Amino acid sequence: MPMILCPACSHQVSDQATSCPNCGHPLTPYATGSQPSSLSAQNSRTTSAAAIISLVCGLLSWCVLPVIGAVAAVIAGHIARAEIRRAPADSIEGDGMAIAGLILGWAHLILVVLIVAFVILLMFPHNVHF
Repeated sequence: MPMILCPACSHQVSDQATSCPNCGHPLTPYATGSQPSSLSAQNSRTTSAAAIISLVCGLLSWCVLPVIGAVAAVIAGHIARAEIRRAPADSIEGDGMAIAGLILGWAHLILVVLIVAFVILLMFPHNVHF
């Protein structure tokens, strides 16, 4: 029969015991091998799929899918942030991934707009005469 240590007095106790025979300390289900409810609740947290999509598209926008990836990253990032805010507290993870995807997407779109504006200005030089 496996033995465990009493958390109060460190006396060896059977893993089937409900309390320590030495000090009387009640043994919780966690002490006998089960997880406490806070750990099992923590394991039930899920990661937002939209947050993952936002981060992946944000990264891909810089190397494979220039504008399309950035637009997808921004849209998925906003969807993920809204999903995480509406869910019960701490039930959905991924806010950091959604923010990273949003930053990557918006930065790429701003850079594209600046490059297009610069190219347009170079194509049509304005000769200013005073």
